[in-house]
Amino acid sequence: MGDREHYLVRAKELLQENIVITKQAQVYETKPEGNVQQPLFLNTVIECTTEVVPERLLFFCQYVEFRLGRTRTVPQGPRTIDIDVLLYKDVVVNESYLVIPHPRLHERTFVLQPLCDIAPGLVHPVLGKTMQQLYEEHKKLSVPD
Repeated sequence: MGDREHYLVRAKELLQENIVITKQAQVYETKPEGNVQQPLFLNTVIECTTEVVPERLLFFCQYVEFRLGRTRTVPQGPRTIDIDVLLYKDVVVNESYLVIPHPRLHERTFVLQPLCDIAPGLVHPVLGKTMQQLYEEHKKLSVPD
């Protein structure tokens, strides 16, 4: 919602309070998932370094979302910003509040495409396939728009 480009820039600025951005994918405009009527989304992926453990990184990302006006009223509904922790080195986390790698990472073009921009050879720590392999497999299974 709102000035999408501004929210992406501002989110990166705020995230840098606890991370160092090492790479960023290009920004893609995509259709929203689900049945909620809303504008197109902007999606990108960043690679970063941090000393923050995964759980605290999630809470920090949620704090950045809050600072940028995110409210959680409708699941998958319109929002100012949505920040997910997709991967964290080769760490696997399976808690009720946090799953790493992101459980739907391999099912989402809007995640896989920008991931391939910056790390096509990165191996998914559970599936054992590279991001490029997952993207190619997903494209074969996807229904065209």
